[in-house]
Amino acid sequence: RRDVTTSFRSRMPPKKKKAGSGGQKRAPRGDTVRGCLMTLGIDDPAGAFEGAENLEDEFKVVKRAWHKMCLATHPDKGGSEEEFRAVQAAFDVLKDKKTSGTIGTFASSSAQSSSTSTAFKHASDAAAKAHYPPAGYYEEMRENINVPVYRVELAKTDRSSCFTAGPPQKRASGAAGKCRFGLGELCHPVVTDATAVSNVAAIGDGAEGPAPTKKRGRPSKPKPSKPDGPKLTGKAYVDWAVKIPVNSVRVGSVDPVAGTYGRWSHAECWRVPEKVHRGLPNPALEPDPVAFERALLAMNEVVFCGFEELGLGHRAIVVARVMDVSAWAASTSTARVAPVAEADVVAADEASDPRSRRARGRAKQTEADEEEPAKGAAPTGKKRARATYAAAEKAGKSTTTGPGRVWSVEEVRVALEAAARARPEPEPEVGAVVKPVRGGVKTEIDWTAVHQEM
Repeated sequence: RRDVTTSFRSRMPPKKKKAGSGGQKRAPRGDTVRGCLMTLGIDDPAGAFEGAENLEDEFKVVKRAWHKMCLATHPDKGGSEEEFRAVQAAFDVLKDKKTSGTIGTFASSSAQSSSTSTAFKHASDAAAKAHYPPAGYYEEMRENINVPVYRVELAKTDRSSCFTAGPPQKRASGAAGKCRFGLGELCHPVVTDATAVSNVAAIGDGAEGPAPTKKRGRPSKPKPSKPDGPKLTGKAYVDWAVKIPVNSVRVGSVDPVAGTYGRWSHAECWRVPEKVHRGLPNPALEPDPVAFERALLAMNEVVFCGFEELGLGHRAIVVARVMDVSAWAASTSTARVAPVAEADVVAADEASDPRSRRARGRAKQTEADEEEPAKGAAPTGKKRARATYAAAEKAGKSTTTGPGRVWSVEEVRVALEAAARARPEPEPEVGAVVKPVRGGVKTEIDWTAVHQEM
């Protein structure tokens, strides 16, 4: 019986090893595309990308895996900070591969074997310096993980109006809403004669060429030319000022029904939403424009897209806007500020707006009651946030609790250019060396080297 059993076992085929466990050798972390995929928890790329039809569908799988690993390795949830930053670096490498078009698919074995060691090293160094948001930031990202909610770009036409200006019905009386250009706080750059486009077709973006001339029997009476925008007054000036000029930076949000981006506004008028500013560093503790640029680049293809396509000059406009805490929507809550006495908050609110004191109906207090807080309705919302920051600044805590100083666009541009000059040039990736196999591809023989050896 032993001989029969032994011979029967010898004829049985060997057991197949499961992919991803012991059947495939685990690639070093970040050295190749496959190593980056395994860092994100995709041990079996063939099975993970089985239902994907193109690179966009494959990248959605990568984003979901990255989001899952972020929640699993986040330091706030007991994870390792080193592992969390490695996940961020691996995702940045794969994202750059996709956006730069250097990879056609993540599923092929040839693409997975391409080297990414240099890119992963630079991404790891950047992730070590970057600010990582709290775990709640990634938990709220689950609903819109496939499509970025916000987009920044250069305006393709001059027909879109700033969303913060309100509808045209409200602008009929000359009101400009909250648009800083319509209110006169900012002015559009003056178009000189050298850059002005004359006799341009009125259809599209102005790239169709000169307008066709109409043949008439007699010359028509010349129409009076429209005055320049800065020379307009009243409603005409507001309607001109709230328009977003061509090639200026605009920011919009996605329409969940149509799937396109709209509700465009000037970058200078943009109210930075909570989904964006929660991923930014604290401008009071880290007043570095490069850190904010790095944080916005990390949001690419996830929450905030289009920023990597801008030049340094246009990036400086966006970075200067997001560094201004007063531009954050629903942001300056008391949870972000160190504790301040209620009496100081009320006093700061009354000092900034005397109407608040009359609305509370505060009676004249005696000397014994001066230390007690004022009775009545306390400031709430944005008024409370401004009063809290004012009280903190008066108490000498502005460096730790205040929003930080407001950076100008020129200052941000100089800082970004200096960081770009100091940044080392990335080394070219070295592809995998394919050794010739017997009976396979024929290799060319260097006959000169052969004769020298002889």
